[in-house]
Amino acid sequence: MRILKNGRSWLSIGLIFTLMLSCTLSIPSLATKTYANNTTYYVDSVGGSDSNSGLSDSSAWQSLAKVNATTFQPGDVILFKAGSVWSGQLHPLGSGTSGAPIVIDKYGSGGRPIINGNGLIGGTVYFYNQQYWEINNLEVTNSATAEGDRYGIKVEAHDVGTYNHFYIQNNYVHDVKGTNSDALKATGGILVLVTGTAVRSKWNDVRIDGNTVERVDRTGINNASSWGNNDNAGNFEPFTNLVISNNTLNDIGGDGIVMRSSINGLIQYNVVNAAHNRDTHYDVAIWAINSTNPVMQYNEAYNTKTTNDGHGFDCDFNLTGCTVQYNYSHDNEGGFLLIMGVGAIRNDNMVVRYNISQNDRTRTFQFSDSYTPLNAGIYNNTIYVGSGLTTNIVTGLAGSNPLSFKNNIVYNLGSGGYAVKGNDVYDYNIFYGNHPTSEPSDPHKLTSDPLLVTPGSGGTGRNTVDGYKLVAGSPAIGSGVLIGSNGGKDYWGNAVSSTGAPNRGAYNGAGIPVSNSSLTLQSDDFETGTATGWTASGGTWSVVTDGTKVYNQSNAAATGVTAYSGQSTWQNYTVSAKVKADAFDSTNYAGAGLVARRVDDNNYYVFMYYKLNNTLKIVKVSGGAATDLVTTPFSLNTGNWYDMKAVVNGSTLEFWVGGVKQLSTTDTSIGAGQAGLYSHRANAKFDDVKVAPIFGEDFEAGYAAGWTLAGGTWSVATDGTKVYNQSSTTSASAIAYAGQTSLQNYTVSAKVKADAFDSGNYAGVGLVARRVDSNNYYVFMYYKITNTLKITKVSGGVATDLISTAYSLNTGTWYDFKAVANGSTLELWVNGTKQLTTTDTAIASGQFGLYAHRANAKFDNVLQY
Repeated sequence: MRILKNGRSWLSIGLIFTLMLSCTLSIPSLATKTYANNTTYYVDSVGGSDSNSGLSDSSAWQSLAKVNATTFQPGDVILFKAGSVWSGQLHPLGSGTSGAPIVIDKYGSGGRPIINGNGLIGGTVYFYNQQYWEINNLEVTNSATAEGDRYGIKVEAHDVGTYNHFYIQNNYVHDVKGTNSDALKATGGILVLVTGTAVRSKWNDVRIDGNTVERVDRTGINNASSWGNNDNAGNFEPFTNLVISNNTLNDIGGDGIVMRSSINGLIQYNVVNAAHNRDTHYDVAIWAINSTNPVMQYNEAYNTKTTNDGHGFDCDFNLTGCTVQYNYSHDNEGGFLLIMGVGAIRNDNMVVRYNISQNDRTRTFQFSDSYTPLNAGIYNNTIYVGSGLTTNIVTGLAGSNPLSFKNNIVYNLGSGGYAVKGNDVYDYNIFYGNHPTSEPSDPHKLTSDPLLVTPGSGGTGRNTVDGYKLVAGSPAIGSGVLIGSNGGKDYWGNAVSSTGAPNRGAYNGAGIPVSNSSLTLQSDDFETGTATGWTASGGTWSVVTDGTKVYNQSNAAATGVTAYSGQSTWQNYTVSAKVKADAFDSTNYAGAGLVARRVDDNNYYVFMYYKLNNTLKIVKVSGGAATDLVTTPFSLNTGNWYDMKAVVNGSTLEFWVGGVKQLSTTDTSIGAGQAGLYSHRANAKFDDVKVAPIFGEDFEAGYAAGWTLAGGTWSVATDGTKVYNQSSTTSASAIAYAGQTSLQNYTVSAKVKADAFDSGNYAGVGLVARRVDSNNYYVFMYYKITNTLKITKVSGGVATDLISTAYSLNTGTWYDFKAVANGSTLELWVNGTKQLTTTDTAIASGQFGLYAHRANAKFDNVLQY
């Protein structure tokens, strides 16, 4: 798995295994005894006796020597008592048969039985030329002061032809002092191998599943073969039906999981954390070599150390059809994927698809110098590189074979670049964020924000990456190019069509709603029989029954009448209602609709149907004069209910009827005001009135759609209800932000709770407005060290307090925060009271956000309006 200049001889593995065999067999010389098959034996290190029959828990054997001296028969079961401890090597004899394997397991309650090698050389649990075994639920360790040729579980077949069925399941293998200078990369946790050169030999049906492997040197889990060189020289006798799955590996000296010498082998559902933790050579968390059609899928690899490789995954030498799919790679110091091969030492027909890489360092894709695999396809991956990282996206490309790189999302907030050959094919990718001069040309490239739900929010676990789904309206949805034999599903299991255009990136589902529409500024269905909170201006208004309770304006002669409610400071919102015109006056100079940004009776916007010319229109009433801004023909029938919605967002005004946007225009005359209902010479009824913010989020969906993170550790958590939690008390100026950079005048509000501050109390929580970038924004916050509320301007990375006031805030208590940015006016409200107001013109527009500075803080019910 290393570049050839490192001088590692990858062709000599089989010969070295054969030469080492005499040093590692360690076969006991005790006389053996054979028993009948299908027998269950019990072993108890404390209460047993080797003079017992071993045939019941009350007559259990005691020692490993007794077990090792026995040749077991097909169907036998060897049960070690839970909580017992043995020192030495476990090496039982015999083989099972097809359908009747020999099984090792535990009995009784308590922890796994422990087999402690106590520094012995060789395998603590060892099998030699034995097949049809299943090893379950043991704890295996083999620690020592000095390095040595040590293994937790070692299974060896030597010059035997085909051996079958060896399952190693649900064991805990830990603290094995192998050697980190081992050229074979073999010592360590679990090894299944073939040795010898006299008889073509292989393993069939090997399963290594559900094991936990920790603190072993050098390799966590691996297989190897003296017949394992996939070099077309006639010496390849691969493992068949090899599956390495559901294992958890932590703190591995060198490589995590290595699959050698296989055909159609599977490495799936494994987690490898902190591989390459002690070895100073070249190591990767999960990789394959000398194999045909190996598949690495549904794995997580993270925290792999050093840049001597140091990747999460690797398609290495002498591979055909290496597939890397549905994996989560993050925070690996060397990068996401190493891709080897040179000349005849090939790595052909490689497929890398539907993976997520988050904050992998140094290089995302590293190719071997002077080589690009034949038919190499990298498509529909999502790559996130956080701010401040220097990760190169592609490095090391050379040779004559073109690389195909399609449908990927590269969310690059770092400063790294690309190595691109003239014949490489980049197409239908999204390159967002920083754009180095080496960024490849791409005839269907997009550089717009892909609108990931919460980029950079992935944690530990394959199920923590919902932040890499796409928000509704994302330009990545349905805009990719069809790729044949695409696997049929995405990272989350959503179908990928074989005929239609896919999304770009690793997510192929429908867009996630950007905010939770259940959050409102105000709503009323009038079922109480009253219209509390509404003020009528003209007309005759009352609550009546029309199937359900509705709000009725019954005077068909009244002109320009409104019923209004809400706050005069509301700026950006939607007002929606069911509207029914029962009658218009006889002149037909009449209409019905909605009102937004009502300042007074002479200044507001109307979104209405107008009977005389059968049109929908948006009207500006300014200084008492009405001006039609935009109109469109529309047929409305009296006596029918219509769903109407008016949107005011910055200068944009929209009118929707029946779920369809009918009109859109812009106007800047009126910046804020109340919401209302409108009737002009019409008997009109209104129901289910809702005033909603442009953005509203209560996190009850379990994800944080539309948020981008800058520092901190953010996740949706449960605190009575779902909330957005920033859990680190050491992260400075951690911000989660959303919205558009063009936002100018708006209010952002949220429930805010500080659970803990750092010990120095130089900490705070609050809201952000007009965020341009990490160095330019306003903060509306509580600051712990001085027990103050303050409005702070961050400009060019320099923080300046604009205004402050004394305030006492208790940890563990929810507070209602509201920040207002309106022209030059900045206000901070807490629990419904305006605490601070000041003016500043330095930052005119930008996104809104949540703020935690060295504080574990929670946020809920976020509104922007």
